[in-house]
Amino acid sequence: MWDAAGPLDVERHLDVDYDLWLRFAKVAEPRVLREDLADFRIHAGAKGSRHTGAQLDAALRTAREHAAAFGWKGQAALLVHRVFSWRTRLAYRWLKP
Repeated sequence: MWDAAGPLDVERHLDVDYDLWLRFAKVAEPRVLREDLADFRIHAGAKGSRHTGAQLDAALRTAREHAAAFGWKGQAALLVHRVFSWRTRLAYRWLKP
């Protein structure tokens, strides 16, 4: 998977993992698992806590880059992305330190 998708783009400081997962999705069909494989914690020192707006903006730019190849389906996915980004911004105002 890693060889086919390419390495991390370390220039993407706020959305490096999101870009990687979108590239993985181009290599193989995503699968839904019912098991929890990971978790995360919210803390004041995290990049996402300190730069939430910039992180969500970077993710939208990355989504636009990947969606361009999918025509109207990519545009529809971007609309969904914007809705979830708006929801996330609101939720993080209450959740993040």
